[in-house]
Amino acid sequence: MKIKTLKDFSLKNKRVLVRVDFNVPLDEKGEILGDFRIQASLPTIEYLVREEVKVVLMSHLDRPGGKFVERLKMDKVQERLSEYLDLSITKSPAYYSKELENWTYKMSPGEILLLENLRFWPGEERNDEEFSRNLAKLGDIYINEAFASSHREHASIVGVPKFFQQKGIGLLFEKEIKALDRLLKKERKNFLVIVGGVKKSKVEFLKTILNKVDLVLTGGLIARQLPKELRENPKIILPEDVVSCSDLERPNSIEIKPFKEVDEKEFIPDLGPKTIKRYQRYIQKAEKIFWVGPLGYYEVDLFCRGTKMIGESILKNKNALSVVGGGNLLLALKKLGLRNKGFSHLSTGGSALLEYVSGKELPGLKVLENN
Repeated sequence: MKIKTLKDFSLKNKRVLVRVDFNVPLDEKGEILGDFRIQASLPTIEYLVREEVKVVLMSHLDRPGGKFVERLKMDKVQERLSEYLDLSITKSPAYYSKELENWTYKMSPGEILLLENLRFWPGEERNDEEFSRNLAKLGDIYINEAFASSHREHASIVGVPKFFQQKGIGLLFEKEIKALDRLLKKERKNFLVIVGGVKKSKVEFLKTILNKVDLVLTGGLIARQLPKELRENPKIILPEDVVSCSDLERPNSIEIKPFKEVDEKEFIPDLGPKTIKRYQRYIQKAEKIFWVGPLGYYEVDLFCRGTKMIGESILKNKNALSVVGGGNLLLALKKLGLRNKGFSHLSTGGSALLEYVSGKELPGLKVLENN
């Protein structure tokens, strides 16, 4: 696969249309809860500004369903990005107009334009050709910096680049691919995967990854979803004991019991002490560790122990290559003060991360081939 990277292009005075991923978690008022993805995009944006590029940024935010939603406007993203870059950033209320296209030619080198939330228009998720063609009019070069969204066949990911001769990936995307390719190489053995959270897509991920790994450690919630063939697979380690409760708001209902004895109606907000110690022994022996999803309800301090102790154990294994990812896990590690303590790679990806590691082709990469 031959895909150009940012530094392969002559950029000065060009209009560079960059598909970033500013899909950050928000609270009910639209305030940003975690800006890791914004921070991760900064090296590429700063590079473009230094190269005297006319920078046009585009992203989606949450799931407005093709309609305008006040809470999901890109205003807070604009403010946060301006703070980090210490630059004034213009935000467009639309994704395209003839006036906006004309303005991109008049932009000064190093100036930044941020488009409104692309998912306010149905054409984004439908991969509408006219929507893509109009977006493409805003740039001379297309750069995909949205690794976390590149598993989706949306207009800004796969439709827009078809209208460009010059197209490639940004510094963050390049960093993601290098880290994951290193993880998947066979030089290192004892490949350990840790899977928490509740997404059903992780069950499918486990089915495809088993031939590549040595062991899989599971959180209580994901273990509960596994079909019989996966539960009985010797590579998959289920929790021995877990924290269980009938009501998360009633502490007196909390107890530690064997995983096999937990009723389906009970919550499993954390791993039990025996499971944590067992998992720590596996982590100490691992040479490669891939971790997605928190191992408990990290939002509640009472249920952070499993995620915290597993994270600390990974960091203590200085010889292991460790890749962690997924929005909730990164938020949990930030809360616990572990996120920037020495993991080999922090991935911005969620579903895209799982698909790449399992060997699936990302549409957002495929469309950039052979240019």
